[in-house]
Amino acid sequence: MDKPKRESIILIVGAVFLICGLISFFDVAYCIKRDSQIKRDYIETTATITSFEQRTHKDSKGTHTSYQPIIKYTVNGEEYEDYLGYYAAGMIKGDKVTVYCDPADPSIHKTPSMADVIGFLIFGIAFSAVGGGALGYEINRVAKIDSVFKSGKYILCDEWEEIKSNVRVNRVRYNCIKCTYTKENGRKYYFTSTAFHPNNSPAARLTDKVKVYVDIEKDPMTYFVSAERVE
Repeated sequence: MDKPKRESIILIVGAVFLICGLISFFDVAYCIKRDSQIKRDYIETTATITSFEQRTHKDSKGTHTSYQPIIKYTVNGEEYEDYLGYYAAGMIKGDKVTVYCDPADPSIHKTPSMADVIGFLIFGIAFSAVGGGALGYEINRVAKIDSVFKSGKYILCDEWEEIKSNVRVNRVRYNCIKCTYTKENGRKYYFTSTAFHPNNSPAARLTDKVKVYVDIEKDPMTYFVSAERVE
């Protein structure tokens, strides 16, 4: 008996998205811990934006201009000048910004940012939702197919053909088996197998009928097209 295969692009993509989402939540925790540690261990001071350094770079999309704020601040009576490390729209010369300086070397400063936390949080929620939803959908689909398969309910389709699928792997377009089943009342049902490499076609071992595991009366949308030979 040809069992259903568990390989699925939805399952793989869902897992990747969920993993990326979970990693983002770890990044959120790291950023919160990092910012908390900076505020606790570093010296807080107010810096003044004195000028902006304009930088231009080119890429395939054209020429781009960015601005790097230069700040001055005083710690323990000594003045320091350095790049701020970030730029926000609307910044002008004379703006005040809060920086945190290393007590051992005040020339080293850091600027905790909630933007990182918010960005990673949004990313994590979005990717976890998409990945979790895709995994839930696929796991439920596989469970339903397993249930039909184990119940032994099937139909025999005497109309079938090997056609091109929508799946491409390494620039090779895969094929699939498309079956048509017509009930006594004339209603037609269509079933498509999982995609396979053209060089690994099951068509050679199929007969004039293809077995499709499905509860045609209760749930014709949940099915598995088998490649087993019908005697």
